[in-house]
Amino acid sequence: MEKRCLIAPTEEEIFEREPLLKFSFFLSERNNWINSTGIEILSNLDKGFSDLKINSEYIGKASFLSWFWTLGVYEIIRTITQAQDCFSIQFHCCPIKI
Repeated sequence: MEKRCLIAPTEEEIFEREPLLKFSFFLSERNNWINSTGIEILSNLDKGFSDLKINSEYIGKASFLSWFWTLGVYEIIRTITQAQDCFSIQFHCCPIKI
């Protein structure tokens, strides 16, 4: 999902766009990386299984990136879970125990 360019955004617009920035710039950037990696994985899978042909190069890339994506998601969830007091009750409507 591409984000539209904000010119001279207000603080409210920035936090609406990337709510994790309120908690941690580092975590927000990792979340952005996870999202772009997920898109890349899906793109590689689409290319790997297109036109009734299997292209193992793209499938291999998707597999490789999936490992890092999984580890990244785990770390984001673990960090947020350990810092529950920093997030609203609505955010933790479905708590995850790690």
